[in-house]
Amino acid sequence: MKNPHSSLKIFGVKRSPVKLGVKNDLISEYCVGKDVLHIGCTDSPLTTVVWKRGDLLHLRLENVAKSLIGVDLDVESLDFLKRHGISNVIEMNAENITLDRKFDVIVAGDVLEHMNNPGLFLQQVPSLLNKDGLLVLSVPIASAFASIFSVWLTGTERVHQDHCFYFSPKTLSTLCYRYDLLPVSLFFVNAKSTEFGGAFINLLRKILIKLSPFTATQIVMAFKKKSEVDIATYIELH
Repeated sequence: MKNPHSSLKIFGVKRSPVKLGVKNDLISEYCVGKDVLHIGCTDSPLTTVVWKRGDLLHLRLENVAKSLIGVDLDVESLDFLKRHGISNVIEMNAENITLDRKFDVIVAGDVLEHMNNPGLFLQQVPSLLNKDGLLVLSVPIASAFASIFSVWLTGTERVHQDHCFYFSPKTLSTLCYRYDLLPVSLFFVNAKSTEFGGAFINLLRKILIKLSPFTATQIVMAFKKKSEVDIATYIELH
Protein backbone atom coordinates (compact mmCIF):
# COMPACT_ATOMS: atom_id res chain seq x y z
CA MET A 1 0.00 0.00 0.00
CA LYS A 2 1.32 3.44 -0.93
CA ASN A 3 2.19 5.68 2.01
CA PRO A 4 -0.58 8.33 2.14
CA HIS A 5 1.70 10.84 3.93
CA SER A 6 3.93 13.28 2.09
CA SER A 7 6.26 16.16 2.84
CA LEU A 8 5.50 19.80 2.18
CA LYS A 9 7.32 21.25 -0.82
CA ILE A 10 8.07 24.98 -1.13
CA PHE A 11 8.76 25.65 -4.81
CA GLY A 12 11.09 27.93 -6.73
CA VAL A 13 13.68 28.16 -3.94
CA LYS A 14 16.90 26.35 -3.11
CA ARG A 15 17.20 27.51 0.47
CA SER A 16 14.49 27.26 3.06
CA PRO A 17 12.14 30.28 2.92
CA VAL A 18 10.70 29.33 6.30
CA LYS A 19 11.04 32.36 8.58
CA LEU A 20 9.59 33.97 11.68
CA GLY A 21 7.95 37.38 11.52
CA VAL A 22 5.11 39.81 12.26
CA LYS A 23 2.01 39.11 10.18
CA ASN A 24 1.10 42.58 8.90
CA ASP A 25 4.75 43.39 8.20
CA LEU A 26 5.21 40.24 6.14
CA ILE A 27 2.00 40.73 4.17
CA SER A 28 2.80 44.39 3.49
CA GLU A 29 6.24 43.51 2.09
CA TYR A 30 4.62 41.50 -0.71
CA CYS A 31 2.47 44.49 -1.69
CA VAL A 32 5.02 47.30 -2.07
CA GLY A 33 4.47 49.01 -5.43
CA LYS A 34 1.92 46.38 -6.55
CA ASP A 35 -1.68 46.32 -7.73
CA VAL A 36 -3.39 44.62 -4.78
CA LEU A 37 -6.76 43.00 -4.13
CA HIS A 38 -7.51 42.72 -0.41
CA ILE A 39 -10.06 40.07 0.59
CA GLY A 40 -11.75 40.61 3.97
CA CYS A 41 -10.54 44.21 4.05
CA THR A 42 -12.52 45.36 7.11
CA ASP A 43 -11.03 42.92 9.64
CA SER A 44 -14.63 42.32 10.74
CA PRO A 45 -15.88 41.81 13.44
CA LEU A 46 -12.95 43.69 15.02
CA THR A 47 -12.97 46.68 12.66
CA THR A 48 -13.37 49.41 15.28
CA VAL A 49 -10.91 47.71 17.64
CA VAL A 50 -8.08 47.42 15.10
CA TRP A 51 -8.87 50.91 13.79
CA LYS A 52 -8.43 52.47 17.24
CA ARG A 53 -5.29 50.39 17.75
CA GLY A 54 -3.88 51.55 14.41
CA ASP A 55 -3.50 47.96 13.19
CA LEU A 56 -5.96 47.90 10.28
CA LEU A 57 -4.18 45.94 7.56
CA HIS A 58 -6.04 47.71 4.76
CA LEU A 59 -4.50 51.03 5.83
CA ARG A 60 -1.04 49.45 5.86
CA LEU A 61 -1.57 48.15 2.34
CA GLU A 62 -2.93 51.50 1.16
CA ASN A 63 0.34 53.13 2.24
CA VAL A 64 2.57 50.75 0.25
CA ALA A 65 0.55 49.46 -2.72
CA LYS A 66 0.50 51.02 -6.18
CA SER A 67 -3.28 50.48 -6.26
CA LEU A 68 -5.64 48.77 -3.84
CA ILE A 69 -9.19 47.41 -3.91
CA GLY A 70 -10.77 45.84 -0.84
CA VAL A 71 -13.76 43.52 -0.73
CA ASP A 72 -15.81 42.35 2.24
CA LEU A 73 -19.26 41.03 3.14
CA ASP A 74 -19.80 43.09 6.29
CA VAL A 75 -21.82 46.12 5.18
CA GLU A 76 -21.66 47.79 8.59
CA SER A 77 -17.88 47.56 8.72
CA LEU A 78 -17.58 48.77 5.12
CA ASP A 79 -19.71 51.78 6.01
CA PHE A 80 -17.43 52.46 8.99
CA LEU A 81 -14.36 52.53 6.74
CA LYS A 82 -16.10 54.77 4.21
CA ARG A 83 -17.10 57.20 6.97
CA HIS A 84 -13.42 57.37 7.91
CA GLY A 85 -12.28 58.26 4.41
CA ILE A 86 -11.53 54.82 2.93
CA SER A 87 -13.34 54.66 -0.41
CA ASN A 88 -11.52 51.83 -2.23
CA VAL A 89 -13.73 49.11 -0.72
CA ILE A 90 -16.73 47.26 -2.11
CA GLU A 91 -19.30 44.76 -0.84
CA MET A 92 -18.73 41.33 -2.38
CA ASN A 93 -18.73 37.66 -1.43
CA ALA A 94 -15.22 36.36 -2.12
CA GLU A 95 -16.64 32.89 -2.80
CA ASN A 96 -18.41 34.37 -5.84
CA ILE A 97 -15.93 37.10 -6.68
CA THR A 98 -16.29 38.78 -10.07
CA LEU A 99 -13.94 41.60 -11.08
CA ASP A 100 -12.99 42.79 -14.55
CA ARG A 101 -9.29 43.33 -13.83
CA LYS A 102 -6.22 41.45 -12.68
CA PHE A 103 -3.82 42.03 -9.76
CA ASP A 104 -0.18 41.54 -8.88
CA VAL A 105 -1.06 40.39 -5.35
CA ILE A 106 -4.23 39.01 -3.80
CA VAL A 107 -4.22 39.17 0.01
CA ALA A 108 -6.60 37.11 2.15
CA GLY A 109 -5.49 37.60 5.73
CA ASP A 110 -7.32 35.43 8.28
CA VAL A 111 -10.22 34.87 5.89
CA LEU A 112 -10.27 31.26 4.67
CA GLU A 113 -11.12 29.85 8.09
CA HIS A 114 -14.33 31.94 8.09
CA MET A 115 -15.59 30.85 4.67
CA ASN A 116 -18.29 28.28 4.01
CA ASN A 117 -16.45 27.04 0.92
CA PRO A 118 -12.89 28.41 0.59
CA GLY A 119 -12.38 26.35 -2.57
CA LEU A 120 -14.94 28.51 -4.38
CA PHE A 121 -12.71 31.51 -3.74
CA LEU A 122 -9.46 29.73 -4.57
CA GLN A 123 -10.73 28.49 -7.92
CA GLN A 124 -11.20 32.13 -9.00
CA VAL A 125 -7.72 33.25 -7.95
CA PRO A 126 -5.67 32.18 -11.02
CA SER A 127 -7.94 34.17 -13.36
CA LEU A 128 -7.49 37.29 -11.17
CA LEU A 129 -3.68 37.22 -11.04
CA ASN A 130 -1.31 38.99 -13.40
CA LYS A 131 1.72 37.13 -14.73
CA ASP A 132 3.97 36.17 -11.79
CA GLY A 133 1.22 37.29 -9.42
CA LEU A 134 1.00 36.10 -5.83
CA LEU A 135 -1.77 34.90 -3.55
CA VAL A 136 -0.82 35.74 0.06
CA LEU A 137 -2.74 33.89 2.77
CA SER A 138 -2.61 33.97 6.54
CA VAL A 139 -4.50 31.48 8.69
CA PRO A 140 -4.42 30.25 12.30
CA ILE A 141 -2.28 27.13 12.60
CA ALA A 142 -3.80 23.95 14.03
CA SER A 143 -0.75 23.13 16.16
CA ALA A 144 -0.59 26.57 17.84
CA PHE A 145 0.75 26.49 21.38
CA ALA A 146 -2.10 28.70 22.63
CA SER A 147 -4.75 26.24 21.43
CA ILE A 148 -2.98 23.15 22.72
CA PHE A 149 -2.14 24.83 26.04
CA SER A 150 -5.80 25.73 26.55
CA VAL A 151 -6.87 22.11 26.04
CA TRP A 152 -4.19 20.84 28.42
CA LEU A 153 -4.94 23.45 31.06
CA THR A 154 -8.73 23.68 30.97
CA GLY A 155 -9.88 20.69 28.96
CA THR A 156 -11.75 23.02 26.61
CA GLU A 157 -11.18 24.15 23.04
CA ARG A 158 -10.69 27.89 22.56
CA VAL A 159 -11.58 28.88 19.02
CA HIS A 160 -13.14 31.92 17.38
CA GLN A 161 -16.92 31.49 17.21
CA ASP A 162 -16.91 32.11 13.44
CA HIS A 163 -14.08 29.71 12.47
CA CYS A 164 -15.08 26.72 10.35
CA PHE A 165 -11.63 25.18 9.72
CA TYR A 166 -8.20 24.47 11.15
CA PHE A 167 -5.21 24.69 8.82
CA SER A 168 -1.56 23.69 8.79
CA PRO A 169 1.14 24.48 6.21
CA LYS A 170 0.55 21.06 4.64
CA THR A 171 -3.25 21.17 4.52
CA LEU A 172 -3.30 24.75 3.23
CA SER A 173 -0.80 23.79 0.55
CA THR A 174 -2.87 20.74 -0.44
CA LEU A 175 -6.06 22.79 -0.69
CA CYS A 176 -4.39 25.41 -2.90
CA TYR A 177 -2.74 22.72 -5.05
CA ARG A 178 -6.20 21.54 -6.08
CA TYR A 179 -6.67 24.93 -7.74
CA ASP A 180 -3.26 24.98 -9.47
CA LEU A 181 -1.59 27.17 -6.84
CA LEU A 182 1.79 26.15 -5.42
CA PRO A 183 3.51 27.51 -2.27
CA VAL A 184 6.62 29.64 -2.76
CA SER A 185 7.18 30.85 0.82
CA LEU A 186 6.15 30.10 4.40
CA PHE A 187 6.34 32.29 7.50
CA PHE A 188 5.39 31.55 11.12
CA VAL A 189 3.98 34.39 13.23
CA ASN A 190 2.70 34.90 16.75
CA ALA A 191 -0.18 37.07 17.94
CA LYS A 192 0.40 38.85 21.25
CA SER A 193 -1.51 37.70 24.30
CA THR A 194 -3.26 40.58 26.08
CA GLU A 195 -5.04 38.44 28.65
CA PHE A 196 -3.99 37.67 32.23
CA GLY A 197 -0.53 36.20 32.19
CA GLY A 198 0.06 37.77 28.79
CA ALA A 199 3.69 38.76 29.38
CA PHE A 200 4.61 35.27 30.54
CA ILE A 201 2.68 33.62 27.72
CA ASN A 202 4.29 35.91 25.13
CA LEU A 203 7.77 35.05 26.43
CA LEU A 204 6.95 31.34 26.39
CA ARG A 205 5.65 31.64 22.83
CA LYS A 206 8.87 33.31 21.68
CA ILE A 207 10.95 30.51 23.15
CA LEU A 208 8.71 27.79 21.73
CA ILE A 209 8.49 29.22 18.23
CA LYS A 210 12.28 29.31 17.99
CA LEU A 211 12.47 25.68 19.11
CA SER A 212 9.46 24.55 17.08
CA PRO A 213 7.94 27.00 14.55
CA PHE A 214 4.80 24.88 14.26
CA THR A 215 3.73 26.09 17.74
CA ALA A 216 3.24 29.60 16.30
CA THR A 217 -0.17 31.24 16.31
CA GLN A 218 -0.46 31.71 12.56
CA ILE A 219 1.20 31.06 9.23
CA VAL A 220 1.62 33.36 6.24
CA MET A 221 2.05 31.53 2.93
CA ALA A 222 2.48 32.89 -0.60
CA PHE A 223 1.35 30.94 -3.66
CA LYS A 224 1.86 31.28 -7.41
CA LYS A 225 0.08 29.73 -10.37
CA LYS A 226 1.46 26.27 -11.09
CA SER A 227 2.21 27.22 -14.70
CA GLU A 228 4.60 29.93 -13.48
CA VAL A 229 6.49 27.89 -10.90
CA ASP A 230 9.75 26.00 -11.43
CA ILE A 231 8.56 22.66 -10.05
CA ALA A 232 12.05 21.18 -10.43
CA THR A 233 13.40 23.55 -7.77
CA TYR A 234 12.07 23.18 -4.23
CA ILE A 235 12.89 22.45 -0.63
CA GLU A 236 11.04 19.84 1.43
CA LEU A 237 9.72 20.19 4.95
CA HIS A 238 9.11 16.86 6.65
